[in-house]
Amino acid sequence: MSEEQAVEITGTNETDINALIDAIAMKNYNQAQSHFEDVLGAKMSDALDQEKLAVADTIYNGDIDDGIDEPEDEVAEVDEIIDADGEVIEDED
Repeated sequence: MSEEQAVEITGTNETDINALIDAIAMKNYNQAQSHFEDVLGAKMSDALDQEKLAVADTIYNGDIDDGIDEPEDEVAEVDEIIDADGEVIEDED
């Protein structure tokens, strides 16, 4: 676990996590479910915000990998030309 993730766990969600653990210990599962949904929602929201920042950073500051390769400037040399019938066309040079 990275240092950033460790700080996030002990941050503002610590009281929610403690409340979840306490509710489970007291076998109050309805309250535990509510706390679990709150913790999970906060984690998902944080992850979504981080991904939005990463995408924005890539768009505005970095290379965009759109999966399209740039064409190369090199031209392939052709040894022979074949017509529609499959016959080799002789070079006139």
